[in-house]
Amino acid sequence: MTELQAKFHKDLVIRGYTESTIQSYLLIAGEFEKFVGLSPELFEEKHAVNFLYDCITNRKLKEDTVNFKSSIIKLLFVVTLNKEWNYLKIPRMKKRKTLPVVLSKNEVKEFLDSIDDLRYKTIFSVIYSGGLRLSEAAKLKVTDIDSNDMKIIVRDGKGKKDRHTLLAQSTL
Repeated sequence: MTELQAKFHKDLVIRGYTESTIQSYLLIAGEFEKFVGLSPELFEEKHAVNFLYDCITNRKLKEDTVNFKSSIIKLLFVVTLNKEWNYLKIPRMKKRKTLPVVLSKNEVKEFLDSIDDLRYKTIFSVIYSGGLRLSEAAKLKVTDIDSNDMKIIVRDGKGKKDRHTLLAQSTL
């Protein structure tokens, strides 16, 4: 780990980021540091622009990935390096707006009917009907099912947040 990555790591820990997020951020910070090839004190906005341009043109990365890397570099610049970040010189990419792929009721029914094991069928029913992430479903306990109010309590979900979601009658 470079000196810059060590400082960045400290800043991320202080802000309460999860360990997996910290590792992702450090990987991209290291990628940026290697791309620039200069001492961090010499980093400038033009280096960020060149890095993001390379991500778009040479590596053909998608908008979300480029924006993710841009956010991490911005955090590195503003927090760890205490440098300016000009939003006009380093804009975020516009995202393409596409409609999500939604399964029909029949397709969902066919999928669930194709599962023979009751445990797996239950897990997939809860995930689908409650709109849960896989990590949220893995942490779910019987006490998190509120059958009176027809709710599922999701504890420590994405962003360390608790939330409620609907429990379908058919799932119950």
